[in-house]
Amino acid sequence: MQRFYHNTDLKNVLFIEDKDFFHQISHVLRSKIWDNIILFNSTWFDYIYSISEIIKKWITLKLDRKIENNSDLKTSINLYQALPNKYEKIEYILQKWVEVWISNFTFFNTERSQKLVINDKKIERFNFIVKEALEQCWWDKLPQISFVDKIDFSEINWQKLVCHTKISGSINLSEIKNTPNEFNIFVWPEGWFSDKEIENFTKNNCSIINFWERILRTETTSSVLGFYLWQIG
Repeated sequence: MQRFYHNTDLKNVLFIEDKDFFHQISHVLRSKIWDNIILFNSTWFDYIYSISEIIKKWITLKLDRKIENNSDLKTSINLYQALPNKYEKIEYILQKWVEVWISNFTFFNTERSQKLVINDKKIERFNFIVKEALEQCWWDKLPQISFVDKIDFSEINWQKLVCHTKISGSINLSEIKNTPNEFNIFVWPEGWFSDKEIENFTKNNCSIINFWERILRTETTSSVLGFYLWQIG
């Protein structure tokens, strides 16, 4: 069954007039009366509906049953991603991170970050990508996306992991054994973090990690680390 995120109260009967939803149901999936679809709204349940009516302007759904969704991890993973040099990389990072489970995305500027204009239209596009990835991989909780100029470490709790090429004084990925309630991951931009930025991370009680002397692209790093934490979490 096809699965859709629907950010409203999921009642016994729904009348949906959303144009994109209507197009997906009637033209892409070519659904018929009494076909089933799944709706969810980050309440830890999947709601199974039957299509009872398809008219030019809306679709009517009737609730058959709801089932508990236990697919999400108990450990939260928050990504702090240095702003990359292309919009396409942001989109790739969002899509792949949702697939390995992420609670929140925060993109921030560094000394080597590129100047990208993040307007409302771009943010709408990014949220759409996250929603589609969430529907596809069957997680329940919709991640939040934010863009900031500077990291406020006073607002960040739990374990903080900074990806870097540095070997001396750092730990490698396989040494991360504990699974706290929350991980915070800081991923480098193109050209990596500067020495000054690494020093600032260290002053704020961050652990510097490396990938067994491997140097990964900024858009690849988060997926590799996220998948590892997903497995141990």
